[in-house]
Amino acid sequence: MKKYDVIIIGAGPGGLSCAIELGKSKKRVLLIEKNNVIGTKVCAGGLTYKDLKEFKIPMSLIEKRFDTVVVHSKHFKANVKSDNPLVCTVNRENLGQWMIKKLNKNIVVMKGKTVSKIGNGYVVVNNEKIGFESLVGADGSNSLVRKYLKLKLPMVGVGIQYRIPTKKYNDLELFLDSRFFNEWYAWIFPHKTVALIGTGYDSKVYSGKVMHDNLDKWIKRKDIDVTNASFEGAAINGIYQSWDFGNIFLCGDSAGLTSSLTGEGIYAALVSGQEVAKKILDKNYESIKMSELIKINKSHLKIVKFFMRLGIVRNMVFDISVFLLKFKYFQEKALKRIA
Repeated sequence: MKKYDVIIIGAGPGGLSCAIELGKSKKRVLLIEKNNVIGTKVCAGGLTYKDLKEFKIPMSLIEKRFDTVVVHSKHFKANVKSDNPLVCTVNRENLGQWMIKKLNKNIVVMKGKTVSKIGNGYVVVNNEKIGFESLVGADGSNSLVRKYLKLKLPMVGVGIQYRIPTKKYNDLELFLDSRFFNEWYAWIFPHKTVALIGTGYDSKVYSGKVMHDNLDKWIKRKDIDVTNASFEGAAINGIYQSWDFGNIFLCGDSAGLTSSLTGEGIYAALVSGQEVAKKILDKNYESIKMSELIKINKSHLKIVKFFMRLGIVRNMVFDISVFLLKFKYFQEKALKRIA
């Protein structure tokens, strides 16, 4: 049986970040990706200033940069501004290709292959057993590694969106309207040649058909043309339980580190992948960054649960919140809480 020091399942930002860090060592690493092309994923493609700064993501990958985010409620609108980019949009495939070029030669990449089974110290790929000393689950919300660890998923978030071929939209906009989107929001994320317009919901609380219909009703009300658009959706895991299980690790969406409030997951994936690698290389490594990610994740979940409990007064609270965001003091408070 062929054996590697580390097997990473999933070549998204988390898996690639982990592989890049492990590439600095002499460990033999196998990175397994189910898709034939690295980087393809249903995602609004938002990067924060933290992504750009900490991981030195080149501006050449950025499609649009937004120093202002326009936030709408039923009756108010606020322009939330920052001296640094609040959000940048990026093509996920381009990001993946940039990251894979950073891999060292000790990283073996297996594309277009699916792990069908995980056993004690091995995985099965195309009926072949491959052994490991350490295993990293970077395989998303429906993580096979997570299932192998028998971790429950108490809430399953889903993001749905239309991919519209247009250059019409210039502003990154968020829409808080409980009539259509309950405690979450709709988004308009402009890219270079497309705009991504969608929303998210908890599939254990809300019907997918109802939420799709609600999005369509809102789009019609906003007079948004989706005639030539494609519709897509993906699961989002924002329920953190743990990331370190001895010789098995979880990062990014697999670990439930995506924000249940904003849906942003690229930064958490990049950081957690890197921190998992450091833990593999040094069992005594204490990850301060992971502690910070977990704290933010839990804080965001508390905010979501607060808005869930508001019921019929939710839109009124949204109105008050957006009205307050007109003022710089509250903008700074909100950005500090969400970041």
